[in-house]
Amino acid sequence: MRALEKSVQISNDRYLYGLSSYFEILEAQQRLYPAQYTQAQIRLNRLLAYVQLYKALGGGWNLKDPQEPPATAAATGSAPCTEKC
Repeated sequence: MRALEKSVQISNDRYLYGLSSYFEILEAQQRLYPAQYTQAQIRLNRLLAYVQLYKALGGGWNLKDPQEPPATAAATGSAPCTEKC
């Protein structure tokens, strides 16, 4: 990824100094942008896998209200009982 970003930067510098055409910048960007998109998709898929694993292991979802995050239960005063109930 860094190599592709550097390629765009070098292409831009070459264009600014009159050593190449703007087409060279466009070609470098056409290689960079799909790689960035793929990297974002991989990150999204990894984060979704974490959520699916957390859900599969029973990770703190409130069954009464699935839209309410677990942290709000403590804020409303319905904290879990720590002593003998």
